[in-house]
Amino acid sequence: MMEKNQIFENIMNRTSVRSYTDMPPLAIVVCGCLDKTLEGIEQEFWIQDCSAATENILLMAHGLGLGCVWTALYPLKERYEGMQQLLHLPKTMIPLNTLIIGYPKNQVAAKDKWKEENISYNKLDGEKFIIQEKEEEIGKEEK
Repeated sequence: MMEKNQIFENIMNRTSVRSYTDMPPLAIVVCGCLDKTLEGIEQEFWIQDCSAATENILLMAHGLGLGCVWTALYPLKERYEGMQQLLHLPKTMIPLNTLIIGYPKNQVAAKDKWKEENISYNKLDGEKFIIQEKEEEIGKEEK
């Protein structure tokens, strides 16, 4: 976690969010430590682990009335390696994202993105069929 200072300003310059008029008071760089992960292909679970931790931070920030933006670093090599260099992180500690946290100037209403046509039921082909009806059909066939 970082407060305002020269390193913080460098972090802000490395993020994809550059529309702040005032420098936000806090940034959190969420990292995965490959020395502490599972081995083999399961090592890649660090991405899900850090993403879940990030989402929890976003939810907590919102619950506290703060604004929070997730800015991606990994898998863009120039971004995450740049952050590793800036923070003097070992190669085994990979920055997944930077969370920029501040006080929102106004409250924005949540967008309604619900589209029923984006939902598939039991099949990906978009056909809707209800398990109960299918179970009833199977029950009739067995009799």
